[in-house]
Amino acid sequence: MPLRRAFLAMLLCVSALPAADVNTLKLGLVVGDVVSISDKEVVLNKNGQKVTIPLDEVLQVDYSTAGRPKADDKFTDVELTDGTVLHCSAFLVKKDKAVFTLLTTGQVVVAPLTIVANVLIEANVAANRKDWDDRIANKRINDVHAVMKGGKFAARPGTFTEGDETGTLIKFTPTAGPELEIKIADAYGLIFTRGVNAAAKPVICRLTDAQGNLIYVSAVTATETGVEVETSCGVKLAYTPKTVARLDYTSGKIAYLADLKPTNLVETSPFDTPEHQTAEHYQINRNLEGGPLKLEGKVYTSGLSVHAYAELEFDIKGEYREFKAFVGVDDAVNGHDGSTTVRVLGTSDRGANAEFKELAKVIVDRKDRGKAPKPLAINVKDVQKLKIIVGGGNLQDLGKHVDLADAKVTK
Repeated sequence: MPLRRAFLAMLLCVSALPAADVNTLKLGLVVGDVVSISDKEVVLNKNGQKVTIPLDEVLQVDYSTAGRPKADDKFTDVELTDGTVLHCSAFLVKKDKAVFTLLTTGQVVVAPLTIVANVLIEANVAANRKDWDDRIANKRINDVHAVMKGGKFAARPGTFTEGDETGTLIKFTPTAGPELEIKIADAYGLIFTRGVNAAAKPVICRLTDAQGNLIYVSAVTATETGVEVETSCGVKLAYTPKTVARLDYTSGKIAYLADLKPTNLVETSPFDTPEHQTAEHYQINRNLEGGPLKLEGKVYTSGLSVHAYAELEFDIKGEYREFKAFVGVDDAVNGHDGSTTVRVLGTSDRGANAEFKELAKVIVDRKDRGKAPKPLAINVKDVQKLKIIVGGGNLQDLGKHVDLADAKVTK
């Protein structure tokens, strides 16, 4: 892009956004026009000076005060699989696509039906919203068509498939009975049973808009007309400065795996003797030699060091959204005898026979010690139990071990 065009684009971007209040960890409150927002930094124009703030120092970016729908607004709430809840003036299902119109901006969104978790039709009624929150908290194995007649609630389990051409009807097969066509507008609500979405992108912030919608955001871009965001499950939404209230980058509550006791632990050694079994027990906040956790020369105060073969299962109760860790071979390890595989699995089922789904796999090698560890950032929304498996990738687990530095789940 020629220099003049690049400069013009920057001016447009700056002038399009009014002053925003940026709360930071080190600089306190910084007020300026937003030039750009990325997954690494927020750039402001403050009195003609460029101010760059690393994203890990940003707490909130405030444009305006969050509001709520008007008293006479009627709307439907659509919750996505990443936890995003949107007030919508219309909700349709056309074939395998959900089509909804945002009450805040009037934007029409077309997305796969598979990313819709549940729909409450008359969400503007406060009693309905409270009642619905209590009901969707329960775990289930079927979709649910919910109706309210004469003040009495009825839930019919079954399976939703697709909508008609108009989007006003959706096919539903009860667990007992023939296929039906449900008129969406006549329902109290729809609940879709969804499993863990391993493809969901990590959340970098939460956006609150001018009507109180809560959006879990994986990417933010400052545009000539405002800001564009992408939710964790892939829905893109556009906002003007008047319709976005806050971008919240506070991490919320954090649970370090080093502080959690595994609810299930399996550890085996190539040598079936008590002394080897004891020596190869996983270590907390230190390496397997009892020294500090160190990867690429950096000491980590929190983390686990684990021998192969090992399985560590943690009960996170569906309360967290992301698992993060740095995976590598501790700097204190010697030798060059092959790779170690780390698998991260999750399940949304709390039953004793729950089936786990692989969310990520990382392979590290002793010959790479001293090099940068491999970062993990995994969506764990709705994950009840998190399992970490460390193995040698073959029958020989001797000498295979790994550090999981700064391992944590965040809300």
